[in-house]
Amino acid sequence: MPANIFIDSLIVAYTALKDYRAWSFTGWSRLRSRFYRTRLGTLWILFANILSIVILALVYTRIFPSEKPIYFIAYIGIGYAIWASMTASIFSSLSLVEYHSDRIANTSRNHFFYVYEEVYFQLLNFAIGCLPILIFMFFLQMADGASALDMMIPLRIVLGFLCYIMFMYITCTGCSLIGAYFPDISQVFPAILQISFLTSPVMFSSTVLGKYASLSVINPLYLILSVVRDPLLWSGEQQASIMTLSLCAITLMGACTVMTIIYNCNRYKLASIA
Repeated sequence: MPANIFIDSLIVAYTALKDYRAWSFTGWSRLRSRFYRTRLGTLWILFANILSIVILALVYTRIFPSEKPIYFIAYIGIGYAIWASMTASIFSSLSLVEYHSDRIANTSRNHFFYVYEEVYFQLLNFAIGCLPILIFMFFLQMADGASALDMMIPLRIVLGFLCYIMFMYITCTGCSLIGAYFPDISQVFPAILQISFLTSPVMFSSTVLGKYASLSVINPLYLILSVVRDPLLWSGEQQASIMTLSLCAITLMGACTVMTIIYNCNRYKLASIA
């Protein structure tokens, strides 16, 4: 029975995926509407991230002096860009069902349609605001000659971004359900993520934590971040291939579980909760 339900959920999700022209158009329209009255438009996402990274780099390079300042600035810049993208998807997804409750109840669009729209919207934000920064930091590391060429790095970069996209999907899917059934959680998540940001080695090296450095792997957001960030730092030191594949498998299983739960939810019941 669970296998049949999962197959049915895949069929429903695939049906929504085929309607990509609709949800990609609405996702792009949402992004453009945010900056409708500005001159620079969506480039403000990039400039806001650059400003944040510059300020954070100035502060943290003073607090934690490094023998390799270029590497540390790249470490901070890549970490902040990825973290900001992940947390933005969490905050936005918590209110997804509430925002689309009328459409879920009164139109033929199923829940997966709005999940795809949200994922596409968040990936557009990532592509505009973060991807140029990641590319610049990557080539900065190459120019700095941080380490020798490792032929596994391109593969790790591809696997890291695939893991990130899958994580984005399961985050938008899972948080939409959490926000629908437990609306008060949206008041708690900001504090949890802020504490997690300050205590995880996003803006500082894990060596600062000393004997507690291993505790950073408890944070799933940091695990995803590190899988994407390590190869972008042109680092072949960490053998992260097994961890990357494991994370991809875990996120895939999580997506399957959440998709099955959504399929079991009556659309009118789900809409009425919000």
